[in-house]
Amino acid sequence: MSRILMCNPVHFGVTYEINPWMSCQIGNVDNPKSVNQWNDLLDSLSKVSVVKILDGVKEVPDLVFTANAGIVVGKSAVLSKFAKKERRPEEPIFRKWFEDNGYTVYQPSYSYEGEGDHLVDNLGRHWMGTGFRSTKSAAKEIQKFLKVDINALLLTDSRWYHLDTCFCPLPNGELMWYPAAFDAESQQKVIESFPERLEVSELDALKFSCNCVCIGNSLFLPKDTSISSVLRDLGYEVHEFDLSEFLKAGGAAKCLVLKCDN
Repeated sequence: MSRILMCNPVHFGVTYEINPWMSCQIGNVDNPKSVNQWNDLLDSLSKVSVVKILDGVKEVPDLVFTANAGIVVGKSAVLSKFAKKERRPEEPIFRKWFEDNGYTVYQPSYSYEGEGDHLVDNLGRHWMGTGFRSTKSAAKEIQKFLKVDINALLLTDSRWYHLDTCFCPLPNGELMWYPAAFDAESQQKVIESFPERLEVSELDALKFSCNCVCIGNSLFLPKDTSISSVLRDLGYEVHEFDLSEFLKAGGAAKCLVLKCDN
């Protein structure tokens, strides 16, 4: 079975503003509701994957977004180096988890935010979002460590500040994405690389439809998106969730999950 890492949201909340989604949301998260939403996602993911749970830490509210811990490739883990000072207390926590679980840990010297900006498609190609949180300089360092080529894409709209908010390689080779989040050169690179593309509407993008967990033929994404019916028509098993409390912090399903078997 697939292996993933999640972090319980007992200490989750919006206590600072570091992206547009957090604007005017400080103190507005309903924590009991967020716990219920997280548990619903956990219960569903547990049926198709082995889930490791990291304990939440007081005063580290975004620890729940384990996708930003880094990226795991084999027995190597590239640890994030957060661009925002508010999230840097997460780094030693995630480093300890990686080391305790037997990974060789590498941290780049430039800003880099893990699977938030670094995704691997079904062909094993690596894609990295740059422009807001992760940098091309980090991509060059990580290429050398992992011995892979990384395709850098430039994000241009701060609402989609991480790649996983607007770009989702699907298990059968298609790409679900929101093109307007990227500059023209990046759009062209994507078009040349993915013959089958599903372009989500702005409304679906704002619901974080691309922030989707893909495990086998199962897709886990926020509810009430029009793209879900398209995905079902392609033969995917689609699971939808109310993740309203996490959206207040600029995250959804994929943000809450780190894959441990790339």
